[in-house]
Amino acid sequence: MICSLIRNLPDLYVTGRLAAFEARWVKSHITSCAKCAAEAAAWRSLFEGLRSMPVPPAPAGLKAALKAAAAAAALKEETPEPESDGGSLRDTAPSLAFAFGFAVLFVSVSASMFGPGVSNQSGGADAPAIGVSQFISSNSVSGVKP
Repeated sequence: MICSLIRNLPDLYVTGRLAAFEARWVKSHITSCAKCAAEAAAWRSLFEGLRSMPVPPAPAGLKAALKAAAAAAALKEETPEPESDGGSLRDTAPSLAFAFGFAVLFVSVSASMFGPGVSNQSGGADAPAIGVSQFISSNSVSGVKP
């Protein structure tokens, strides 16, 4: 049962990325469970093997290319944007979206608090029952034929 709870934790335990109480819990379980101890040992072996791999050198022109890209980005940032007149939709879109969202929230909250304000069609026990047949018969009495 506990093994299924810590199924995703041995790799985090081995790399030291667990909170202190979680690490103590996993450590106490690993000391009593051979299966989980073997899995933690496998993770430890994998990470040690990855750390021992040689780091390949960077390509020859990478440093110069990165410097050129950084310089181009710096030039682009220094170029001033044309000033906006403040009347474009792009400038007001966030505030319009906020206002619309607030209005929708207000309507939804008020509708849930006060109800829709329209009685249902089924009526209650004290609601008058007026059906289509009663409407037709009342109109036929006044001289209008159905």
